Amino acid sequence: MPLPGPGQPGAPSSSGQHDSRTLGKRGRRVGSKNKVHPGVVPAPKRGRKKKQVTFIPHKVASAVPESAYFSQLLDFERRIDGVIAKKKTDIQEALKSQEYSQQKLRLYIYNTHEHQESPGPEDVPGWTLVIYGRLVTPSVDSSGPVQSSYNFSSLLKTLEVQLDEEQYEGPAGRVVWEASAHAGSHSEAFEIKRQGRGPCQATIKLSLSCGPQRFQLSRELAAIVGARQECRPRILRAIWSYIKANRLQSAANPLIVECDALLLPVLGEKQVKMSVMDDRISAHIKPAPPIELEYTIATDGLSPTHPECYEIDVEVPVNAPGRMADFLEALSKDRDLEAFQSRITHGIEKINEHRRRRAFFLGFSQSPVDFINTLVASQARDLRTSAAGNGSMEAMRRTHLFEGKWVEDAVFRYLHRKVTEGQ
Repeated sequence: MPLPGPGQPGAPSSSGQHDSRTLGKRGRRVGSKNKVHPGVVPAPKRGRKKKQVTFIPHKVASAVPESAYFSQLLDFERRIDGVIAKKKTDIQEALKSQEYSQQKLRLYIYNTHEHQESPGPEDVPGWTLVIYGRLVTPSVDSSGPVQSSYNFSSLLKTLEVQLDEEQYEGPAGRVVWEASAHAGSHSEAFEIKRQGRGPCQATIKLSLSCGPQRFQLSRELAAIVGARQECRPRILRAIWSYIKANRLQSAANPLIVECDALLLPVLGEKQVKMSVMDDRISAHIKPAPPIELEYTIATDGLSPTHPECYEIDVEVPVNAPGRMADFLEALSKDRDLEAFQSRITHGIEKINEHRRRRAFFLGFSQSPVDFINTLVASQARDLRTSAAGNGSMEAMRRTHLFEGKWVEDAVFRYLHRKVTEGQ
């Protein structure tokens, strides 16, 4: 056997002596930072990732004129990446978005009163404030508006009524209704009852939950969007339309926006990446304030009083209950189809199993001796085939296999190939 080559285990150093700084007395390596414990296989080293080529050096470009095509290809790739990023954003917004229809929330505010002029000894003067609301959909014909199926409370996030602090102090002067505390229970009107005589001033604040969340825009952002209140998807869509209309995308990199005089106060820099536009816009928006209405509770004259009417433009999902019902119905049909398909598959498997069992017993009944002999011969043939396949692996486990003359020639061929690969 030849001696191991350089770099092989047990090979001497180039100077003919062992390096005393790295090898101990018994040949163990000392001072190594990476200690390998018995029974632990070290993980393979990960190769360094090659840096992606994003430009061609000037010397190469001048020596090889055809390299200009590679530069054009890189520019084309950057443009494609910008288009793909834009399309991904559009698809995500489309998946998140919900179709809404413009409708009107009609509010009626009035109050009733009792025992205000000359109450008896047992009569207590008081009043009741009523806030009634409903959605109305404009009709296409002349029959008038059509009432929606949504209840008034299902459209609200919060309802707050603040009474005159001089007449009603503490909790009696402030009433707050929150939708999160009354989930599942909806009504078309709210009533507030109090004891007292004389008119009272009430401030009603409404926060709507229907439609996308709306934000109050700064003066700079409103100049681009064209509205003082808007939802975030429409704000981004308006800014993107403004960028495309004024051709503010960089020619070198479409993912960079070159701001003009109107867009610069919003984004804050002359050149801004599209990935940070959303964060820059967040500094110019804040949640829209609630709708505030003033109402004077009258305790003289007719009861109930003549209602004050208000109409508020709102956005509600388009036929959301009907679409959800259709979706659930289609889902139940798919489950029924899957159940029927599973039953059919199970029935076919049982038929095939019975067919195989019938063929087995039918062959045994016609000629039992021949059937058993054929079965035993088939099993013996399968056993010999499997044993022959595992024979080579069993032989390699024995040492006498590697004592032949072919081992030396195989080692020389292996070392020669390694040396050639190293060069």
